Amino acid sequence: MPLSRRAALLALLATPTPVFSQSQTPSESDDITGLIGQYSVLGRGATGQAYEGDLEITAAGSGLALRWDIGDDIFTGTGTLDGRVLTVDWSQTDPVIYVVMPDGELHGTWDDGLATEKAIPKL
Repeated sequence: MPLSRRAALLALLATPTPVFSQSQTPSESDDITGLIGQYSVLGRGATGQAYEGDLEITAAGSGLALRWDIGDDIFTGTGTLDGRVLTVDWSQTDPVIYVVMPDGELHGTWDDGLATEKAIPKL
């Protein structure tokens, strides 16, 4: 990851922001149950191509199961939450790394930081 991207991601992660995702309250900010639900996703791949679709997050043991429906493609992965950072193994070389935003959105990168994605909770 180029230094400028790494610095921007570190600055974002270092910002002291309380997390209130979907059904979370301040005392539940590290609780994965606040992330469970349906999301609309908007992203841009490493080549710059835009995409959109749906994401479903469900409980899976002590972690999370994620399923993306993007066009005709389905991707799955398992995630763990560490503070505001959700790391998802989706059987690729690099994980998807989301930051949980105060409004419940997930802002993330994949493909070694070259691709971006925003997951917006559905009401």
